[in-house]
Amino acid sequence: MYEWRPGIPAALVANVKESDRTIRPGSGWRKVTTRQDLEQVYYSGGAVSAKTPMRLYRIEGDDGEIWGYFFAYRNILPFSIVDDKTIELGRVPEPPAPGP
Repeated sequence: MYEWRPGIPAALVANVKESDRTIRPGSGWRKVTTRQDLEQVYYSGGAVSAKTPMRLYRIEGDDGEIWGYFFAYRNILPFSIVDDKTIELGRVPEPPAPGP
């Protein structure tokens, strides 16, 4: 899980276990280990600054294979390719501030 600030989640990633590919958490990411943490992310997700509900998206490789899924307010999940079997998650950008 990645939070912009404590209590304001930006994204939650689920790794597909049947695959030999690995999604590695990067700086600022933490592992959700309890159902309570998971529910907190789910229910607080609609309160992000973007004022839009969080949705489920796929993480796909260039070959179209599904690596996993992520739950976020928009379809943006920065990551770096470590090797052909590993990606590392990056910082999730905050939504732009409302303009004048």
